[in-house]
Amino acid sequence: MIAEFEREEGVTRVSVSTLLDIVQVAAKKIPGVVNVQMPRNKAGVVVREQPLNASDKVPLEDGVLEINLVLTLREDCQFHQVALEVQKAVFEALRDYFGISPRRVNVGVQEVVWS
Repeated sequence: MIAEFEREEGVTRVSVSTLLDIVQVAAKKIPGVVNVQMPRNKAGVVVREQPLNASDKVPLEDGVLEINLVLTLREDCQFHQVALEVQKAVFEALRDYFGISPRRVNVGVQEVVWS
């Protein structure tokens, strides 16, 4: 699946897997995050409330992408604070790499690593 956007200089295409790699790297940098995955019961990326299919092209426009993540966290962190920081990091990564802001970043805590 390829994401595509056109600017005056030409067309840029980015695979959705690359987009998700960037999202995961950004989220994993937050202290307290052990692992980042896409949810099993929901698409990792949604465009205009439609889950992506293999043949879809993804418009990289402000406010159309919805990112869904599930996290594994360490027990010694404040879950709500880590979730907020992950959301902010993902927004910033997408803005820095692609010049866009997603509509929303949904974060769920799937698991906690207890020591």
